[in-house]
Amino acid sequence: MADSMTPGNRLYIYRLLSEKLGYGKQVTIERAEEVLTADDVQAADVGFDSTRTMLESKHFQGSARVEVFKKGRILVTMLRNAELDAQLLEAQKAEEEKAAAKAAQASKPAGKQAKGAGKGAKGSKNQWAGVKATVKPSKPGEQRRKLEAKAAKAAAEAQAKLEAEQRAEREAREAAERAEAERLHIPSMERAELLGQLMRHYARAIGICGAHGKTTTTSMLSEILVECGLDPSVHIGGKLDAIGGSTRIGHSDIFAAEACEF
Repeated sequence: MADSMTPGNRLYIYRLLSEKLGYGKQVTIERAEEVLTADDVQAADVGFDSTRTMLESKHFQGSARVEVFKKGRILVTMLRNAELDAQLLEAQKAEEEKAAAKAAQASKPAGKQAKGAGKGAKGSKNQWAGVKATVKPSKPGEQRRKLEAKAAKAAAEAQAKLEAEQRAEREAREAAERAEAERLHIPSMERAELLGQLMRHYARAIGICGAHGKTTTTSMLSEILVECGLDPSVHIGGKLDAIGGSTRIGHSDIFAAEACEF
């Protein structure tokens, strides 16, 4: 199947999905297909075998993101694209000018109409390879404000939903691990408690805490200690090339750790 997507097709599909799905909101690929089908638009109309391949194509880079999750679940996120938004505003302006010209023409005396004025207007729909496009006129800036408000709300809701799903998945996984450990009579404890048990055997234990910069500060301190030949044990919440990862086992009585991560 040959790619027959035109700039007009791209603009129309972007406008349709953005208006119906909102910006920054993750939805299933099936929901995106429902929106297209309800408007009598199919991926095959523009040379693609599926909605997924169409949205993953070069035509929608920077305006749509497709992600594949566990068990084959596919989510689509529409992204705001400055270039396409500018084209939509330009098309809107053209429609407004066309409507104004039509109104002015209709107000002229019957005998003085310009040539062709008596022909029936075809409306604002343009045929683009089987995909009809309509850009409705509205007050300047009104559509942008509405879309921005919807986008902000949708993005916040999507983020909250994603965080809730990740938290639930993490808690379920942890509960299963704890249950299996208990069945096998394997002791379990919080990471903070484990870190404390490890550090209590070191005469000079250093815990780095704070709201921001914990990993950076712990990494800087660890590298200084290593460079000074103090041979510290280290545990941080990130990866440090100087120690070959996130943990270093030293042979001195110094232990530097990123305490707040545990």
